[in-house]
Amino acid sequence: MSNALNTFQDLRGWVDQLVEIHSKVQSGPGRRHRHEALHRAGVVMMAAAWEAYTEHVLQEAFEALRPSVQSPAGQLSTWAIGNTSAITAAKKLNNPNSRNVQALFKTTLGFDISAHWHVTADQAYTVDSAKKRMNHWLDIRHKVAHGGALPTNLTWIQSASGTPRLTLVLMEACRDFFSAIAQSSDTALSAHLVTRFGLAVAPW
Repeated sequence: MSNALNTFQDLRGWVDQLVEIHSKVQSGPGRRHRHEALHRAGVVMMAAAWEAYTEHVLQEAFEALRPSVQSPAGQLSTWAIGNTSAITAAKKLNNPNSRNVQALFKTTLGFDISAHWHVTADQAYTVDSAKKRMNHWLDIRHKVAHGGALPTNLTWIQSASGTPRLTLVLMEACRDFFSAIAQSSDTALSAHLVTRFGLAVAPW
């Protein structure tokens, strides 16, 4: 497990705490309002954890590729340039949607990270459905963070009456989705660094 994934898990822990708090806010005036605040906070925090993971794991990957006795001499002659470019690109990743993250890793490491997003979380995802769900969650995050109304075109966040809302189940689904994506990405990236760049041992 990379240090970036360890940090991701720590950030996920805050959302786990929101789930615990949710169970304690069950009665009294304003109950639904307080729940909605928790749900919105959880989605924003998980999206932030995913963004932080992508930035940190990319930097960690380049650190693993730093020329050393474990890497053939000259194999990474462009390491310094690539490392600087990767850090700069990662810092500009304001929206870690599927297209931006895929492009970031392809450009810097020749790695199609999205090919490994066929995961099982709240449901089974293919690569295409995972990309779509990731973009939807990030759109929701954007709306919440900027005080906008929730998207009206996503039937899976609508109540029986058709009103978009966030619930405990949806907050947990968001948490589990990004956790599965990060874990799968972490494992695949480690293997890629070994096979593509010839590291003698896995970087994590």
